[in-house]
Amino acid sequence: MATVTTSQVEQLLAGRVICPRCGAALLASSPQCRYCKQLLAAPAAAATPMETPTVFEVVVYGKPITQGSMKRGRGGGLIHSNEDLHPWRQAIEDALREKYWHPGWEPITQAVSADLIVTVPRPKSAPKNTVTYPTSHSTGDSDKYPRAVCDAASPKPPSSKPGAGLGLIKNGPNTNRPHFRLLADDSLVVEWGTGPVKTFPRPHHTHQGALGEPGIRVRFTVLGDPEPLSDHPGHGPG
Repeated sequence: MATVTTSQVEQLLAGRVICPRCGAALLASSPQCRYCKQLLAAPAAAATPMETPTVFEVVVYGKPITQGSMKRGRGGGLIHSNEDLHPWRQAIEDALREKYWHPGWEPITQAVSADLIVTVPRPKSAPKNTVTYPTSHSTGDSDKYPRAVCDAASPKPPSSKPGAGLGLIKNGPNTNRPHFRLLADDSLVVEWGTGPVKTFPRPHHTHQGALGEPGIRVRFTVLGDPEPLSDHPGHGPG
């Protein structure tokens, strides 16, 4: 049997990380050990950090889901009444991760403005050759779409309490990975530029930002330091 030298072992392990629990050699990009399921530290940031953009925009296709109504779960606690909400929020989070995550990423902690254009399914009962606004109850309340989007952009970080779960993703292509947090908290959204706008898909749309099929177009813009506004008589309360 051929003897493997120390230098040969080092070459085989080059570019890999060692699991601290079971000692397995894993790819450096692995978020979790494939053998013992130990979570691994994120890869070290590059020597030259990537420049963080100030505008973050994604398009997510699928039926947009509102977030608002709650109901009592089996354990007595309150849960969201729409079972499709969590997969929808996860789809938004996944789109943000795919486009903006990089080694050393840190959630945004500055104030942001948000723009949201929601393209909802057009009911079969709608007139075929007439452009109409999506005002029916079946299209959802406009003020409840931003709640789902903001929560998707700012998932809660893992709890530090003893015995608490790791807060890993439960469904989708990033199952068992830590959540991606674009925003440190949804309270960072201080203004809405465009939207929330609700429209039917093209060619029966009522907004130029409409998609060709149901989905959302969302943009977060990091704001600079605010400037004081001068008082204008007659524009304040009282």
